[in-house]
Amino acid sequence: MAEPLTIARIAAAAVRGVVDKESIERKVLVGAGVALVAALFMGTAFAGAFAASVPSFLFGHQKDPAAIAAQIKTYADLENRLQNDAIDDAVAGAPAGKTVEANLDLPTWRYLLALSAIQCDQNFTRADPQAVYDLVRSSIAYTYTAEGTSTVLATSAYPPVADLAPKLAPAGAAFTGTEAGQAAERYLAILGTFDETGQVLDASGLNGAGGPGATALTPEVLGELDKSGVAVNFPPVRLALSVLGCPYVWGATGPDTFDCSGLADWIMRHYTSFTARGTTASMWNTLGTSVSLSQIQPGDMIFWEAGHVHHVGMYIGGGKYVHAPRTGDVVKISELSARSSTIASIRRPSWDASATAKLPPD
Repeated sequence: MAEPLTIARIAAAAVRGVVDKESIERKVLVGAGVALVAALFMGTAFAGAFAASVPSFLFGHQKDPAAIAAQIKTYADLENRLQNDAIDDAVAGAPAGKTVEANLDLPTWRYLLALSAIQCDQNFTRADPQAVYDLVRSSIAYTYTAEGTSTVLATSAYPPVADLAPKLAPAGAAFTGTEAGQAAERYLAILGTFDETGQVLDASGLNGAGGPGATALTPEVLGELDKSGVAVNFPPVRLALSVLGCPYVWGATGPDTFDCSGLADWIMRHYTSFTARGTTASMWNTLGTSVSLSQIQPGDMIFWEAGHVHHVGMYIGGGKYVHAPRTGDVVKISELSARSSTIASIRRPSWDASATAKLPPD
């Protein structure tokens, strides 16, 4: 029985010169595969030649970064929609009469887009994002754990991308069956090197690509953040930036791991009289003072989603916020515009004097 024709095998074969370019173009990621192997020898070249070649393949050889970003946005919007729908599904499936607290592990836009690449056979003019969304949503499993007498904690799990991909692959596609699962895994890995604008993520964690442990806030890093409008000299913001890249762990309150409310608690314990272990449900309409989106300032805490509050992040300026998103992710910076329509409240903590005294420039 022949070994499955995977992207990795084709890339290796291409470098050895045993597969011609034309056959590769019909079957696999040409530029991406070659550059992947080359990157094994070039180290830092991964974020250059390999990464730059991938979006143009995944998006129908599209060269326009704005067009790539627009296609990615479709799936980023689906991710946000899934977060809301999953909350509704978790509540609907909960034991009768119970209040639901949710800690849901959900697919990202990259997962959805990788499946779509299989569904449309890498031709996004034929993509059916709704079909992908419906399959993914129906595949999420919910588990409920009693938290006291009247509350349950809802958690969730979803299948590996390789399990769903064969269900979406059309007849006659380049990848079907097991190969579709392998290709989807490769797409998912590739997409992990890009942000929502189609730009290559750096290793600093500033765009959400941080690894285990915090990002070093070098003068260069702080300078780039400052230029982007982030209030790097406001002590609560600087403290939040100091843990970029630290892993999300549900229930954790720092200093090395955090969940979303644990990160907010940890910051406020340093610069306010706040000492309790707050939750999103307990803080969203009681913490500090309420402000509108038009009044937002660095340090304000933002709570999502209206109707069932389950997430919090801190605004840091420049249209950005820092947060600990979910299991499998890290403390990172995100664009507020992507989620501004679902804000439940914005609360301004009562910062003490040490917080309002700006740090000296680096």
